[in-house]
Amino acid sequence: MTEAQLRDMFSRTDTDNDGFITREEFISETMKLFEGDLSKVAIANKEIITNIETEIIIMRKSLEDTFSELDLNADGKLSLDEVLRRVSKVVTCSPLINTPRC
Repeated sequence: MTEAQLRDMFSRTDTDNDGFITREEFISETMKLFEGDLSKVAIANKEIITNIETEIIIMRKSLEDTFSELDLNADGKLSLDEVLRRVSKVVTCSPLINTPRC
């Protein structure tokens, strides 16, 4: 992901345009990416709605953990700088693309 793409994603996720992404903005906007797929599955098979609800709970917890990892200064909100620094570190230290481990 390029820096321009990260900046665009940040802008779309910062729904109140205050220059920060709150935990709720992060979770809400990320969950929206999956809403359509979950709705299609629920309509196709009503018996698995309970499983979908469980998946949503698991996904929300995972997103909360991800937010905490991105929130480098633990102030409860993400700045663009935090996102860029964290994602840069992940890319720099990725064994998937033959970079050294950190």
